[in-house]
This record gives sequence, structure tokens and C-alpha cells, in this order.
Amino acid sequence: MLATHMAIQKQNTFYFSSGAEGLLIGSAAVAIIVEASQRLMVPHPIRAVPGGAALIMLASGLNWGVARWMLLGARRLRSIALEADARHLMADVWTSAGVIAGVILVPLTGWLWVDSLVGFAVALHIMREAWILVARSVDGLMDGALPNADLVAVERVLERFRDADVRFDHVRTRRAGARRFVGMHMHLPARWSLARAAQHRREVEQALLDHMPGVNVTIELLPQGEESVQEGRPLA
Repeated sequence: MLATHMAIQKQNTFYFSSGAEGLLIGSAAVAIIVEASQRLMVPHPIRAVPGGAALIMLASGLNWGVARWMLLGARRLRSIALEADARHLMADVWTSAGVIAGVILVPLTGWLWVDSLVGFAVALHIMREAWILVARSVDGLMDGALPNADLVAVERVLERFRDADVRFDHVRTRRAGARRFVGMHMHLPARWSLARAAQHRREVEQALLDHMPGVNVTIELLPQGEESVQEGRPLA
């Protein structure tokens, strides 16, 4: 129990840090908007620098590949900290892309305002990424039910075990950071032995773990027609 509490506290720290990183990314977007606004009011000529643009493109391509790899790992591991680092790196990629676009388009078109327009577009995209990261961080700090995909997986597993002798109710799910919890009552015939009931419970638990690796499963065994004291208590 203590280990679980410490793990949740550690995960909450990750959500706080990723939220702060999202705010920093948003601050960078605001800085880009301010700079683009100033250049729109007081345009400056831009010279195309092929060598520098090529070097930026190469670095941006490498950063994009690393960021995509980190995002895939974040989704697989459900790591908000890894996702925050990936989105931060991706913000650098978009900033570099804006620089390259400005360096190339302004000399070609002669329109100095194109540089500011590209800056605004890049800033808005970065702000969107920052908002997603902050929103996910806040959502992760709030306990809530599992997403629909997980709820469907739970229901499919339980449906396999439902019959005339087995009934499930009070199914509850919860998220706490990256940890997932599923709890329920499993009603069995009172004539069953404790060993048989425990074996049936183990089979249900294993099936849930097979479909949702890493989930924390709590199954309360009850005889048919009975409820726990808490669940059977009438509402005041």
C-alpha cells in the first residue's frame, strides 16, 4: 500500500513538471508572437542563407525523428514526462521550420510581411501543443474513470464469465496518473467452496490483466443476493 502511494506521488510530480514545461512552451510561443508583431510593424529585409538553412533543416529533421520516437514511447509507457520532453523538442522543430520558411519565402516573394505571418502560424501551433500538454497534466492530477476503450475491454472480459451462477455489479474504474484501477463485486452461488470461488476470481483477474497489462484489479466475492454493508446501506 505504501509503495502504491509513493508511486502515485512520484507520478503526480511528473504531471506537475510536465505542466510547467507546457507553460514554458506556451511562453516561447508568446515571445514569438511579440517578435513577429514587431517585425510586422517594422519590417526587416532577410537574406537567404542556403548553407545555414540547409544546416537548420538537417538538425530539424533529426529532432523531428527523435521527437516522434519519444512520443511513441510515451504512448506505449503512458509517460507524461516523456511526452512533455517530446513536445518541447517538437516545438523547437516547428520554430526552426518557421525560420526556414521565412528565409526562403521572403527573398523569393519580396514580401517582408510573410516572415511575420509564418511566425504567427508557428506560434499558434506551439500554443496548441502547450495547451494539450497542460490540459493532459491537469487531467492526470484529477482522478477520473478510465477512457472508453478501457471500459469496453473490461466489459468484454466480464461478459465472458457471466452466466446463471456468476454476476458482476458495482464495477468501478479509476485513473491515478499512469496507474489504472478496476474494482467490482462478483456474486457467486453460496454453495460453492471457497477454493472454487477463489479460482474463479483468479481467472477473471488474469483475463483482465491479459487485456489491460498493469491494471490494478480488486474483486470482492459475495454470495448471490447479498451486498456489502456499505453498498447495501440506503442513501440518507
